[in-house]
This record gives sequence, structure tokens and C-alpha cells, in this order.
Amino acid sequence: MADIRSQTQTLWNNFIAGDPVAFRTLYEITYDELYRYGHRVAGSRPTTVRDALQEVYLAIWQRHARPPPVRNPWLFLLVSLRNKLIAQARKERIVVVATEPAPSPEENF
Repeated sequence: MADIRSQTQTLWNNFIAGDPVAFRTLYEITYDELYRYGHRVAGSRPTTVRDALQEVYLAIWQRHARPPPVRNPWLFLLVSLRNKLIAQARKERIVVVATEPAPSPEENF
């Protein structure tokens, strides 16, 4: 795990410095580990995890010209994925709408 953290830091710095190959390598070395983490967070919903990962990597790519201040890229990736999965779970929450109005308190007397 320490090796992936140090590699992630180096690749992140290279990517921010303008090396697009570093982003591809960052993706390749972090995807599987992040997917496993996402699977633990999201349960058995592989499509949700893959979609969230895609959104995380896409957001990083789109903001590479003005990246957020990141001291620990590995932690940033983990937290970004977790936040995406939580947001997705909130969106998927089913709201039950009552088909009949609730009785008023006066009707119970």
C-alpha cells in the first residue's frame, strides 16, 4: 500500500505539471484498488462503483489546469470516490408517497 501511495504522489505531481501520460498511469495503478474500496462502500453494486470512479477521474482530468490543492492524492481519490458513492446513494433513495391522506387527530376521537 505504501508503494501505491508514493507512486500516486509522483504521478499526481507529474500530471499537474502537464504530463498527460502520468494521468493514464495514475488511472492504471489506482483503478483496481479504488474499485475494491468502492465495492466495500457501496456493497454489491458494481455498476454504481464503476460510474462513480469514471466521474472522479473525469473531474480530475477536466480540472487539471486548475487543480485543487491536494497534499495526499491517494487520500483525495479515496475521499472523492466515497463522496460520489454517498451522493449516488442519496439520489437513489426511494421516496414513498402516501396514496391516502393521513387521518387527522380529530378523527381518532
